[in-house]
Parts: sequence; C-alpha cells; structure tokens
Amino acid sequence: MSVYMILTIVIVVVWLAIGVGLSIVMGRRGHISVGWGALGAMLGPLAIIAALATSRHEKEEVPSVLVPPVPLGGPVDVLVGIDGSVECRLALQKIVALLGPRLGRLCLATVVPYRTSLTTGGGRSPSWPGTPA
Repeated sequence: MSVYMILTIVIVVVWLAIGVGLSIVMGRRGHISVGWGALGAMLGPLAIIAALATSRHEKEEVPSVLVPPVPLGGPVDVLVGIDGSVECRLALQKIVALLGPRLGRLCLATVVPYRTSLTTGGGRSPSWPGTPA
C-alpha cells in the first residue's frame, strides 16, 4: 500500500468518526442523533462548527411553568407526558385514581411535535382539551 492510500483511509475514518461522535454527543443533548450523524458524515469537521452553534442556543430555551407546583400532601410525585391521545388521558385518570391520597405532586409535561412548535411560533399546542392555548 502506498502512503497516499493509507493517508486517504485515515482521513475517511476520521471523517466518519466525527459523524458518529456528533451523533452520540448531540443525541444525548436531546437532538436527533441520526440527523447529526448524517450531517457529520457529510460535512466532517465543518459539522463541529454547526454543533457548537446549536449548543449555544440551547441555553436560550427555557421551559414554561403555567402553574406553580402545589404539593397535595402525599409521598408520591408523578410526571405525565401529555400528547393529546386517548391513551394519555386514560393513563392520567388511572394514575389519579390509583394513587388517590398518596399523590404528592402531579406534573403534566406537554409533548409538542417539532413542526407544530415551529408553525405556532414556539407557543403551546392546544392538543389537550381544557388547557389554555
């Protein structure tokens, strides 16, 4: 094997390793890991710049609290993700019925699809009946 062939193989391996590394790191930060893996495999070292720019804007995202938490007195705290489905509503009713007086805090987290959050300007999705839009 010539020196150029070895150098080419090393460059390709490093290029693809950047894609795998970005996929793992950005996936753990809550981003789509497959997309970052593909971006890293295509752009290589240039994708690191995009990842750094994206990580800067993560600090600007602040979750909104609609109602301050009020403990109900029980020892069990529950977090329920709400996506607007019938199954979600039934699960929430079952949790309240199952725990009853043992329920401490019940936190509802709205699940909003990425495209919905873009079209509504980052606002809340009115997918759950009875919640303010």
